[in-house]
Amino acid sequence: MKQYIEIDGRLPDDESMSQALVGYGHFTYMQVRSHAVRGLDLHLERLESGTRELFGSGLDHDRVRHYIHCALRRTSGDASVRVQVVPADPSVLMSGANDEPRVMVMVRPPAEPDYTPQRLRSVEYERPMPHIKHLDTMGLIHQTRLARQAGYDDALFTDAAGRVSEATVANIVLYDEAEEAFTWPDAPALPGIMRGLLRRGMTRLDVPVRDRPVHRSELENYSSAFLTNSINDAQPVASVDDVSFTVREPVQALLRKCHESNRWQTIKSG
Repeated sequence: MKQYIEIDGRLPDDESMSQALVGYGHFTYMQVRSHAVRGLDLHLERLESGTRELFGSGLDHDRVRHYIHCALRRTSGDASVRVQVVPADPSVLMSGANDEPRVMVMVRPPAEPDYTPQRLRSVEYERPMPHIKHLDTMGLIHQTRLARQAGYDDALFTDAAGRVSEATVANIVLYDEAEEAFTWPDAPALPGIMRGLLRRGMTRLDVPVRDRPVHRSELENYSSAFLTNSINDAQPVASVDDVSFTVREPVQALLRKCHESNRWQTIKSG
């Protein structure tokens, strides 16, 4: 399968592509299997809330589902799909008025989870508007590049007070073996879709979980850590700086069970 793009259900012309590439907008990224997605409702809610904040208008869920369904017609129903909300006319936004945005759908081959343990370097960094999955990714790519140059796999962000927030493209969840409980660090970060699915699964399966601020110096109090994003439900963290973690397969399996407890939601509406 080759990557291809549609805007509002059609192959884009030069004008619509130029408007879409101004660098303003937001997106969500999902794994589709048999024309269905786990957490489709969470993706749609993310798109709607981000559109209201960035464009001053709503985004109809059925419209988005229709465009995704149209874009998948050249596939078997298995794909990686990125839905991006982009300006119809950037000049309208720059005037201070609201804009009725366009919906760009990018289709790529399906992706599988990566369970390779990651070595992270902590760094003080906070994405602008961290609660939105927006298009300003230069800082993330730069921090990944710096981490790789220093001999690590990726970066783990902390805020100015030293509280752990997120990795470059993932949330982090910690496990306390003594208390047999998971902890999501409480700091400004993107509320990832996988994080939402895991939290639903934890509630469903009565898995102990808490939210609390975690200072960089407190990481040594946890036995295991995992990265979660739209592809990975439980990618182990081998270390953060000089703090090492144990890859505990039963804990990793529990996270995967929490994820898999969420049902697949069909894309086609009606």
